[in-house]
Amino acid sequence: MPRREPKLQTMVRERQRLRATVAAWLVVALWAPYAALNTLFPGPTLTYTFGLLIAAFSLGVLLLAGESRQTLSLRLVLPSRFGLVILLAMLVFIPGALLAGRGQPFSALDDLVYAPASAFGQELFFRGALLAAFARLFAGRPRLAVVAQAALFALWHLRAFWVVAPLLALGALLLTFVAGLLWGAQVSRDRTILWSFAEHALFLMVQ
Repeated sequence: MPRREPKLQTMVRERQRLRATVAAWLVVALWAPYAALNTLFPGPTLTYTFGLLIAAFSLGVLLLAGESRQTLSLRLVLPSRFGLVILLAMLVFIPGALLAGRGQPFSALDDLVYAPASAFGQELFFRGALLAAFARLFAGRPRLAVVAQAALFALWHLRAFWVVAPLLALGALLLTFVAGLLWGAQVSRDRTILWSFAEHALFLMVQ
């Protein structure tokens, strides 16, 4: 009997690892319908509601597979010094966001409801679920996980090609890739999406 216990424990660990890996791939696969939803954009209410549902489902899948609230960055904690530097560095994009949004009148619904809802859904999915999924799939290579989620975050904004000129759209995708890298690095270090969400919402409100 004592000889069988290590083997049994190994089987349990392998089963847990397999379950976690399958869950991680499922979350990665959910990027496709989420990106399609944002590209088609059937109105802000439907888009942001279904976006939040996709993000919540992704987090639920990972939690059921054994991920913790900490690995999913679902904590309310202060940023580290490193995280604070990144968040402050991100503020250099504020003038550009203001310039992009010039001439648009203030709208309580757009700026106080839709903007935070969109930012919350994106941060829950990309910096919460997707970053954790890639961290699982790229075990031991946290930087690759950050880069991968940033790349998909940028591609999620392909709707820019339907809204502005191609050159401007390429610039928007490049900026969102950089933002995804910086927010991903901050969340990866601090294990909280609170501050990336707050800053993301601010950008959407002012643009």
